[in-house]
Amino acid sequence: MTPFEHWWYHEGSQPPTAGHDMEEHCKRMCRIAWENAAFKEREACAKVVEKTKWSNWFQADAAAAIRARSNS
Repeated sequence: MTPFEHWWYHEGSQPPTAGHDMEEHCKRMCRIAWENAAFKEREACAKVVEKTKWSNWFQADAAAAIRARSNS
């Protein structure tokens, strides 16, 4: 199962929740996909930083700073 298929099976293919119309449902699904993509991008960048040949303290600080951007 691909990552997309996993997401689709567990989140993307779900019907609208009670009391929500299709527009609200579509917006909710798009927000989930958007946030997942942003997380994956930050995580990939942090892993690249961790593999560089900089000093360990700088690598850890830089990777942590990238991951912390998820809160903004």
